[in-house]
Amino acid sequence: MSENNAAALRAHLFDTIRAVKDGRMDADKANAISNAAKQIVNIELCAIKHADTFGGKMDGEFLASEKPAMPKPAPKPALGFSRG
Repeated sequence: MSENNAAALRAHLFDTIRAVKDGRMDADKANAISNAAKQIVNIELCAIKHADTFGGKMDGEFLASEKPAMPKPAPKPALGFSRG
């Protein structure tokens, strides 16, 4: 399994916070990491919305999500009157 997943991203972000707090990383570098993480999350949210809207499975390993295809709507009754 790839290391590019939500758990790994979360771990890297917490490591970044600790590094800034301990003085091992400057704020500019931490900000760049944070901005990259936001972009990754936004891309994944778009993929989730696409899968929810159009049905189907997401291709990536980042956030695995599978949604069954939407059921076909029931046929509408025929218009008009029946003679009985």
